[in-house]
Amino acid sequence: DQFYLDKPESILAYLLGHEGKGSVLSSLKKHQWALALTAGSGINGSNFKDFNISIALTELGEKHLNEVVDIVLAYISLLKNTKIAEYYYEEKQKISNLAFVYHEKMRALDSVSQLVINMQYYPEEDYIFGDYVMSGMSKENIDRLLVFLDVSNMRLTHISQQNSFSKNSFWYQVPYHVTAISEQQLLDWHNITSSDKAHIKGLYLPAPNPYIVEEPAIYHNKEQPSNTGEAPRLPEKIINKNGLVAWYKQDNTFKVPKGYLFIGIDSPLVVANVANIAMTRLFVDLYTDTVIEENYEAELAGIHYHLYAHQGGVTMQLSGYSENQHLLLSKLLRRLQSHQVTEAHFLLFKKQLVQHWQNSGQSKSISQLFANLSSVMQPNNPTSKAMAQTLSQISFNQYQQFSKQLFKQVTLEVLIHGNWLIEHAHQLCEVIEQSFVDNVNEKYAIQCPVTDISTKKTLLLPITLPEHDHACVIYTAFEHKDDNSVALSMITSHILSPLFFQQMRTEKQYGYLVGVGYVPINSYPGIAFYIQSPHCDAFTLAKAMDEFISNSISFIDDITDEQWQHLQQGLASQLQEKDHNLRIKSQRFWAAICNKDETFKQRENLLEAVLTLTLAQVKTFVTQSLVNSCQPDRFILYSQSDLLEQAQKPKGEIITDIDAFIKASPLKY
Repeated sequence: DQFYLDKPESILAYLLGHEGKGSVLSSLKKHQWALALTAGSGINGSNFKDFNISIALTELGEKHLNEVVDIVLAYISLLKNTKIAEYYYEEKQKISNLAFVYHEKMRALDSVSQLVINMQYYPEEDYIFGDYVMSGMSKENIDRLLVFLDVSNMRLTHISQQNSFSKNSFWYQVPYHVTAISEQQLLDWHNITSSDKAHIKGLYLPAPNPYIVEEPAIYHNKEQPSNTGEAPRLPEKIINKNGLVAWYKQDNTFKVPKGYLFIGIDSPLVVANVANIAMTRLFVDLYTDTVIEENYEAELAGIHYHLYAHQGGVTMQLSGYSENQHLLLSKLLRRLQSHQVTEAHFLLFKKQLVQHWQNSGQSKSISQLFANLSSVMQPNNPTSKAMAQTLSQISFNQYQQFSKQLFKQVTLEVLIHGNWLIEHAHQLCEVIEQSFVDNVNEKYAIQCPVTDISTKKTLLLPITLPEHDHACVIYTAFEHKDDNSVALSMITSHILSPLFFQQMRTEKQYGYLVGVGYVPINSYPGIAFYIQSPHCDAFTLAKAMDEFISNSISFIDDITDEQWQHLQQGLASQLQEKDHNLRIKSQRFWAAICNKDETFKQRENLLEAVLTLTLAQVKTFVTQSLVNSCQPDRFILYSQSDLLEQAQKPKGEIITDIDAFIKASPLKY
């Protein structure tokens, strides 16, 4: 690549792919013609290279294809006719340098794989830095590339289910159609600069990015040493008020200018009914879309944010360079409380979310069975079908009332981990507390329930999957969540997994999706056996899995002491795996907080439980808790089909209505 030193195409991608005010995407969104846009280098060969602008269109956008292209070409014309300021290059240069200096640690194999690729493109001195080097802005090279961004050199590709096709591709039989763009349309696009079309107005280049820090500070550790003379290794509770708990840990391991901030917001309103759960998911989507434009500079500068729904409410996560995160936090929390959308915006995203839930019926058979298992075991996690049906009935007025009340009664749990001093942590907590003033109380705390199937024995859950492969899941849920129960569940699945795959996939060839997994649900352990097959019905699969489980005692009997030590150490090494970067460590701390592990010792305790297990205990566990003859509490989920022979049906109570079953079942926490 002759331009790799100054990377002129990266500036064009930076500006054409911008999502802030005045950008192509901003304009498209105002007309509700697009949802997302990316720009950058495409495929390349020995004598060519593509520059792609890819746009995710709305249904309305598909009806205005030429107008969408108008806006893109008008922005390209703006780039050609405007002196591109050097600060765009300097911003990109600073971002690239920071990305190189504070690159997240990779596995050795991944690093070598990347270097091997770089060796094909860069001279020896830039094998490592070639992807990041930006030696200086070359206006000549930028102008040289802009010449190619011309309507005469443009190929339009429209991918849609609404298109008509005339041909099929040779290898994969993909339908397609090729047509020439009319001369008149090409002329109109060529003269786009002189056009007075209303929809191309309001385009302009972005202002300087206030979030970029050229040399971020790394704070030296000020934590008080413990009795051992070392700084504390675990987060400490710095605030514990009525409904607000904040944990803080300054990073002293990775020493990077980054930090992770988690804010868990529980709200009883969220879990009051299925409609509220569905509206919470819609709120997350609408909120994320409405704040993109005003906070895009922060994303570019390496400060990321993410709002997602959990079973009791929503979680706000910020990550990346810590120095200016407080600026972004204030804006995000302010918008959380003053969430405003138009009815058109609401209807667009409501339709999109309903379609997403409806389309879940097209996913793999085994994925649908596990999704239903999650719903039947977790009352606060309704099925996609139930949420799609409920949300489709929600009006704009109902949503407005819900979003106004969403954060009126909450509890907050916060983790601040990374490159912050204690005084910074308290400042962040003050911002959070002020955003929810008078709305926080511990009485609004949410406990996430699990359906208690103790003494229910085998429960059958048939799922209708038209035009799908056959599939079956046998999930055994265990009553207790103490370390010993979890350790037994994990080591048992660890032992049986390769044996199950060998028999069901390699020898009997039931299908490609075959496995045994440790599947905890809200900290309660469980083991799932599953098979998806294109040719064997679900009852045959269930019978084969039950026979395997019954015969597993003999497999365990054949394990030698040496093999047992190897299996035990294999699982132990997984539990002992070190956190390779700040992100993984932060996520582990946050998971512990969410699981109420306030001592952060669960992993150590689990490791000790695994290492003290004996093979005899595992055998007893399988005999008394897993095999069919002991009548374990379990679900058998299977794909319903007219071809199933009812005489082969496993014994057990059939669940015909998931909601009714959950309402009639006791819950545990």
